[in-house]
Order: sequence, then C-alpha cells, then structure tokens
Amino acid sequence: MIQFSYSGIKQDGVFFKGIWYWGNITSSDKKVITFYATGYAPLPEKIRSFFSVENETDAKTDYFEGDKFRVEQSHPLFKRVAPEMIKTIQHQYASFDRSRKAAHSGTEIKRCFDHMEACEKKIDELKKIMEA
Repeated sequence: MIQFSYSGIKQDGVFFKGIWYWGNITSSDKKVITFYATGYAPLPEKIRSFFSVENETDAKTDYFEGDKFRVEQSHPLFKRVAPEMIKTIQHQYASFDRSRKAAHSGTEIKRCFDHMEACEKKIDELKKIMEA
C-alpha cells in the first residue's frame, strides 16, 4: 500500500523522501501536483505502476536527476495526494511567517507577505478542487 506524506511517499515500510509542488506544467495552463524524489535511487516498480515516472538522467553527459511524476486532477489518486500538497504549502506558509517575524526591513516583510498570500491562494485553489 502506498502512503503519502507532505515530505514523501512510503511503500511497504520504505520511505522515499521528496518534494511536492503545485503549479502549471511548463507549456500549459493545466495545474498538476508534481513529486520530485530527492534521492537518485529509482522509485520502486509498485509506485511506478500508479504514476508515469520521469527521469532524464544522462550518465554520458554527467547529468543526474531524481525521479519525478505528475498527478493530474483526473488521476484516481489525486484526492489522496492533494491533502499532502496542502500540508506542504502550510509548512511553506509557516516558514515565511517565521521569516516575516524575524525580518529587519520593510522590503523583507513585504516579500514574506507576498509569499504567504501566494500560499493562501494555492491552498484555497486545492481545497476547491477537492470539494468538486
């Protein structure tokens, strides 16, 4: 069974650390959740069976990257992944709030408020999709 958390994925008791990102696919207005594995070890076949995992590592050119996959809103597991994406954004919000409280200039404070506002919009957007 796959378990999702705001900091990764757990499969059969093994945790795979990663980063969740909510945003547009590069050349589209379509918003998706993307998971970026933080290590270079490939995700196991069981996880790969649920998602279209990408990895553009090219050992010949000495370019390495971790696995990543996208979860579109139409994906059957989207509603299980979205709450973890919301938790990730809430952690980002809290980090910007701590930075705002420690800020020493108006510019720093405004930057933090702008990021916090963006986090709020993302959370609202995901919650509306979850309710639909």
